[in-house]
Amino acid sequence: MTTTYPPKTRTCSVKWITDPGHAWCAVNASLIRELKIADQISSFSYLSRGIAYLEEDCDAPRFFHAANLAGFEITTEKEQRHTGNAPVRRMGRFTEYAQNYSTPRNATFY
Repeated sequence: MTTTYPPKTRTCSVKWITDPGHAWCAVNASLIRELKIADQISSFSYLSRGIAYLEEDCDAPRFFHAANLAGFEITTEKEQRHTGNAPVRRMGRFTEYAQNYSTPRNATFY
């Protein structure tokens, strides 16, 4: 079964962050909320300063599907590669913030 997406009427930009073990798609966290998928994001994704870092295997594809259904044209910025652990791994887990829609010290959500 193929999915037919509506015409593209809006744009958003994402950036891939990679390290030797994994990759994340960085996207504005307010868009996650707008697409109503915040409760579907796993604990393998992270959040910092209003940017969601969606893990590559499930959460990023879920975002791309929802964004396409909402009529977004998605552009990709230059990939940021790390030879060691990416700084993403030290950020707060997305689910820690999304479950309560609260913001711990030094973090911004939505």
